[in-house]
Amino acid sequence: MVAQHVVPARTLVQPKDLSHYIGIPGTKFMIEREQSHNNLNFDAADASLKKEGLFMPSPAIFMPYRNKAIKAAAGDARLYDGAGKVLTRDAANEVASPLTEGCWAWLYAKFAEQQGRTLITYNRIRKPDTVEEVTEALQLEKSISGGTLVDLVFNEQGMPVRESRRQGFDAKNNICFYCPCDGTVAWFWAGAGRAILVYYGDPLDSDAALGVFACAAGAQKF
Repeated sequence: MVAQHVVPARTLVQPKDLSHYIGIPGTKFMIEREQSHNNLNFDAADASLKKEGLFMPSPAIFMPYRNKAIKAAAGDARLYDGAGKVLTRDAANEVASPLTEGCWAWLYAKFAEQQGRTLITYNRIRKPDTVEEVTEALQLEKSISGGTLVDLVFNEQGMPVRESRRQGFDAKNNICFYCPCDGTVAWFWAGAGRAILVYYGDPLDSDAALGVFACAAGAQKF
């Protein structure tokens, strides 16, 4: 069994303008409304965020946030900005829109093969005010293969737990998933007609459209 390795949490900075962020439910962390740090490869984006006292969300953080934003746009949940102000449904729709049809973002998950096992290094929130980097054995259901539509239900590593119950793509209910391989990282892409969670991204890639939804420390629990 591969032992779990945890990196101590870093000191994070609370942004001055909290209205540009959305609170992550159940935590004291926030995620930026809009994509930033574009045209940087994975390592450069990660380094830039750390220098600013921010961090890159892992799939374990980003995917539940995306799910909540989509529900809020449909009127089935509430979103709050970093100052604790509840968003109107129209404002929630503005937040959810790029998450369903117009983004390409790095997610903090790195994969490596070791002694016949795949290891994942990712960020996770363990307490409302603590985020940590963890390296452990990947927990992926054997029934899920590359290029599969999966339901929007994920384990704490951000791994899908079951194939989609629907045959076709539906932004509110499923996503196309691609499995990891050695030396790859994660990114999320959403465009007209589909959204993809990719775990075999090349960390050296860069593109004007490829960026990050930066995360930051907040002052309150959302």
